[in-house]
Amino acid sequence: MRNRICVRRSAAGLIGVLGGVLSVLSLGCDGGTQDGLEERTSFVTVPGGGCGGTIPDNAVCGCTNPNMTGLCHTFTHDTRFYMNLSLAPFTSFNDSITSIFVGPSAQAKLCQNPGGAGTCTIQHGPFTNMDMSIGVPGDCTDFPWKCNFNDQITTIRVDNLSDMGCQNPGAGQVAIFEDLNFNQNSPNRDCVILDIGEYDNPFKNPTVEGVFTGGGYGLNTDVVTSVKLGPNTTADLFADPNLGGAHVHIATSTADLRTLTPNLNDQMSSITVHSP
Repeated sequence: MRNRICVRRSAAGLIGVLGGVLSVLSLGCDGGTQDGLEERTSFVTVPGGGCGGTIPDNAVCGCTNPNMTGLCHTFTHDTRFYMNLSLAPFTSFNDSITSIFVGPSAQAKLCQNPGGAGTCTIQHGPFTNMDMSIGVPGDCTDFPWKCNFNDQITTIRVDNLSDMGCQNPGAGQVAIFEDLNFNQNSPNRDCVILDIGEYDNPFKNPTVEGVFTGGGYGLNTDVVTSVKLGPNTTADLFADPNLGGAHVHIATSTADLRTLTPNLNDQMSSITVHSP
């Protein structure tokens, strides 16, 4: 969902936000204008001018050179699950990102391997690393970015900061957890909220940029252990990619998938989210 805010109309066309600006859209809040309110999408200035100079405040800018230069791309919350940068059209950024900016309303999970595997870090915006290449090779204690992430990022998950909780999924949403009892301790025992749709392969990107379904679900394969449903929501879990293999229907929140038949604890590879 596009990040948005509602503000009172004002003669000033632009409003400063965290050093950036608000770009005015023609849409009103909830599809119309009420009580003098109108919808605006917030953009922020990228340090160094990468990604065209501004990005949505819940997006991430990644660049192949230090100081937000070189080839840059805006990784948006609309696409959200960039689970394999080695696949087109993102191959230029696979194992190539050296500087990164996380917008002030975003949270980014960066991982070394496809599907969110390998060493990962979660950064809350606003966050900037202008040069991950700085440091002594092999010194992971003093220079963890150079050791673990410079030219090594293959997965980028873009969340809203408001998505961090996972404990209160809304209507049409499901929260999936790597730990029992809806426990979360990112990034070691992570969780993610999913909206209605099909998520058929943890190692794929969404089929169309700007649409978050059709690929991965933000976690690695075979890690989901508990599932919390929002109101009027159900989910179907599958053992294999592409909605194949053993399958279990989830109609109520389940703190331990081992209690269901078939047991798909730490065995899920694809999922669908429904509003019955």
